[in-house]
Amino acid sequence: GSARLDGLPSGARVGPDPEVLLREATGWVIPVSALASWVRGAADRGLPPAALSFGPDGHLARLQQAGWTIDYSNWQPHASLGIDLPARVDAVQGDARVRLVIDQWQDGSSGS
Repeated sequence: GSARLDGLPSGARVGPDPEVLLREATGWVIPVSALASWVRGAADRGLPPAALSFGPDGHLARLQQAGWTIDYSNWQPHASLGIDLPARVDAVQGDARVRLVIDQWQDGSSGS
């Protein structure tokens, strides 16, 4: 119901829509709702179909969707889920760049 954007020279911004907050603060249109899928190495079902490219190890290396190119690296095993998840995700569209570095994945079942 609410989003908060920190790290701005003018101070934090709060609002109901994270995409609007980012657009107002940076001028970039970043599909925040798609990031939840993209960070896990999956295309977002609410967007047009994606083009997928896989590396020699069989892991997803690149996903292209809605004008964005998402590169994946440093896949790591997630023991409790039994799958590998990316440790680094770089998303680019024109001048807009989003880099996510994941130190640790949690499946949410531990309650912490």
